[in-house]
Amino acid sequence: MKLSGKEVYGVFMGGVGGMGLLTLGRVIADAALMEGYNVKTSEFHGLAQRYGTLQCQVRFSKGQIHSSIIPTGQADLVIGLEPLEGLRGAIYASKQAGTKYLLNTNRVYPAVLSVEKKEYPPMASILNKARMFTKELYHLNASNIVQEQTGDTLLTNTYMLGTAVANRLIPLKRKNVLKSLLNIVPPDFKEQNRKIFSLGEKHRF
Repeated sequence: MKLSGKEVYGVFMGGVGGMGLLTLGRVIADAALMEGYNVKTSEFHGLAQRYGTLQCQVRFSKGQIHSSIIPTGQADLVIGLEPLEGLRGAIYASKQAGTKYLLNTNRVYPAVLSVEKKEYPPMASILNKARMFTKELYHLNASNIVQEQTGDTLLTNTYMLGTAVANRLIPLKRKNVLKSLLNIVPPDFKEQNRKIFSLGEKHRF
């Protein structure tokens, strides 16, 4: 998949603090730069560093990008490292724009639910609402898979990245995404990230 000079590809990522969402956004942005795209990013930090709402957007294009914010209903891809936070990206998604959705179904109760004293909605409800904004909804419990492989869920972001690349949800070359990932993560974690990225690539929809 290649972008023409007039196209801007927009990725919305939603999660909570401690899930590596900002690292995920940085990797995608850096890989796009490697391929000669112009890139703009934006971040939103919620109530707390851990378990508070986090959002990141990456837009890249061969042409000019006028804003770092994806226009309403114009996202190409929504990635939810946490399902409810991924659903918050629906404002940027639409069937008309061909938005694709990739959700990790492992629930992490966002701090805002405790503050507002709200219950976490059923997973079926979250998936049904997401389907209102996309014709292509992909979901998996990436956290469980990573937990089984590593003993914790810290590399869920890396697994989701590998899955997104392998299923051609991101129009960037695998070698550049992997190179960006290994450039950004700390040296002691490079091989583990490489392993989990490759594991994520095996998950096909």
